[in-house]
Amino acid sequence: MKKQATKNDARKRGTRTRVNPIAVGKTLTAGSRVDKTVWPVVAAAPTVPYALGGAQVVVVAALVFLELARPARHPGFPIFSYLIASPGGPQRIALFQDPLSWLPGVHNPGLDPRLSRWGLGAALAALALLQIAALVVCMRRADAGRRDSVGAWLVGPTLSSVVLLAFPPLSSDPFSYASRGYATLVNRNPYLIPPRAVPSDPFSTFSDWNRITSPYGPLWTTMSGGLVALTHSDVVMTVLAFKVVAGLSALGLALMTYALAGRLTEDRGRRLGAMVLVAWQPIVLIETTGMAHNDAIMLLAALGGLLLLTTDKRGATRSGLLLIAASVLVKYATLPLLGLAVLWRLRPRERAAGGRLIVGRWLVDGFAVGLLAILAFAPYWSGRRTLRSLVQQESGRTSINPLWRLVKQAVGVGVASQDATRVGSQFIVVLLLFAALAGLLRAIGSTDPTKGDIVAVDRLLLRHHVRAWAIVTAAPAHLLVNSHPWYGIWAASPVALAWASGWPALRNPETSPVPGRLRSRSPRRKVPTRAPWWRPWWLPLYLAFTISIAILYYDKIAPAGAIWSWFEFDGILVNHGRGYADTGIWKTNWIVGSADPGDRADYAVEAEIRLDRPPACGSFGIVVRAQYQAGIHLCGGHPASLRAKPGDVLQEADVPVDTDWHRYRVEASGNTIRFLIDGIVVLEAVDDRYLGPGRVGLWSDRAQVTVRNFRLVELKP
Repeated sequence: MKKQATKNDARKRGTRTRVNPIAVGKTLTAGSRVDKTVWPVVAAAPTVPYALGGAQVVVVAALVFLELARPARHPGFPIFSYLIASPGGPQRIALFQDPLSWLPGVHNPGLDPRLSRWGLGAALAALALLQIAALVVCMRRADAGRRDSVGAWLVGPTLSSVVLLAFPPLSSDPFSYASRGYATLVNRNPYLIPPRAVPSDPFSTFSDWNRITSPYGPLWTTMSGGLVALTHSDVVMTVLAFKVVAGLSALGLALMTYALAGRLTEDRGRRLGAMVLVAWQPIVLIETTGMAHNDAIMLLAALGGLLLLTTDKRGATRSGLLLIAASVLVKYATLPLLGLAVLWRLRPRERAAGGRLIVGRWLVDGFAVGLLAILAFAPYWSGRRTLRSLVQQESGRTSINPLWRLVKQAVGVGVASQDATRVGSQFIVVLLLFAALAGLLRAIGSTDPTKGDIVAVDRLLLRHHVRAWAIVTAAPAHLLVNSHPWYGIWAASPVALAWASGWPALRNPETSPVPGRLRSRSPRRKVPTRAPWWRPWWLPLYLAFTISIAILYYDKIAPAGAIWSWFEFDGILVNHGRGYADTGIWKTNWIVGSADPGDRADYAVEAEIRLDRPPACGSFGIVVRAQYQAGIHLCGGHPASLRAKPGDVLQEADVPVDTDWHRYRVEASGNTIRFLIDGIVVLEAVDDRYLGPGRVGLWSDRAQVTVRNFRLVELKP
């Protein structure tokens, strides 16, 4: 009674009573002691978003340093880089290492390879944890009544993007973009002529895709040409330009997600949370400003189209469809989204006008989209040759997704199941796409154009569209055999919007106008409480899955060596022999030498190799010119084998196989390839296909081997 009287007296005097912050904590959640003590402080401190952003910048800076720093050299095995698994990788890293050589550790003595390897995985995991922390804090602060600005939660990602400009371009994709753009500047058609056929192309030597024509849409090819012209074909400046464009697109993607979330929910905490899920996503950060991939640009155009599509203004629907079509002409991955967006014409307010009018509008939409495609392809169109080149270059892609490698490792299958795995993954994705389409059509059919609030019904249909978009983007991004981590950008915003809408709890908008909130079961509590960040239940599982796959891909770590099976130990290199080369020896079990032959096509590579445990079926050996392999194959027939990509047998011979040390040597001289064991020529073949320079390395497919004294030798005339 005395306490109540004190409050009444304070009201009469016009003064406020002091609120105990611990009591505020009790109103947030009736949870643990941490909820009652820590969260009130977090909710009140205005600097918390900036502190989390600062932590993100520190982790990103460490990540950049780890990728720039060259692993330390070890006696007896001095020339291998443990994080580079593609022929052009060392050259791409050197582009950024040289200007930043003043940083300690970028050049020798460098870091310990173990620190480089495990540090990368730890940095990725730390970024994922910071994303979850930012999501939790921003929602808790909204619960406490704090109205944080959008900019406060974008400070960290923005500064991190600036730091990531120094991240070395491990991916060859920005150089591939530049090669296609350069081709347009020298009047070559990138859809008919591969980069290697353009002798003056300064970007081709850094690209691993210089033998295929352009796989990208014509709008992106034209944009790439503009960036190359703007930077005067300077290699480093062009890559930085692609990084800046990708980074700005990622920030725009986060802002677009926030704007669309406002049409799905009135809950500001969920709107900010959806933006944080995108802006703080490790894959979005690394693969945009870090790797300069164009996926954020593609998705930004698609989301902008969805925002226009759902705007209640004359001509907005067609404008939205055109913008989504433009995203398809950047990269074809959003083509299914265009098909879903067309169904927006079936919303109740348009169905009320009659089916004939809807069909007429669809015809006009199709004409507008077709005209846009014709204008975009016009500079590059050569009839069927253009279409044929798009199909042919896509057919050469290899399987990379660590998810399916783990599955194959678990069930103990290898190369023979590659086609079955590819078809199986495609079948699963197609089923999910049809399920998303069926769910959207069912939702459209269940709405009555003559009943209910039109605005509320449109909001409900938008939630169903967002759900379909999330499935259509996430399924191919994560489940296809040949998917890459940057494909996760496709699903970043749709998944965040599906979470903001409260999916799968999509209720009638008249009875549940605010998704993301749960009504209290207790009749005494009149104010609804927000659902925790981990609801719906699928969000934490999705976040854990995406970061795990990214770590397996980037860091080449997996149980039983399913992804990467080479390890340095006491100055020698060891392959434990438990990995399957499910994409052939040219990808999975490769380790590429950091010694670059440069422009030399004639050289020798030798190493001392010991077969520690002969497998029932397996192989190991040396690779030269990035195309020829010479070594021992223990799957029946003749053990010694000299082969060319993609596995063509050039020569075979019978040799004794034991567990002793032997010196293996491969000589590439003109069109002649020789394979020597302990100084004796075992195999010699003439082949005119691969006469240019190329990377050198080792491979081991299910063979437990130890390697020492690997070296690149100049051939004497």
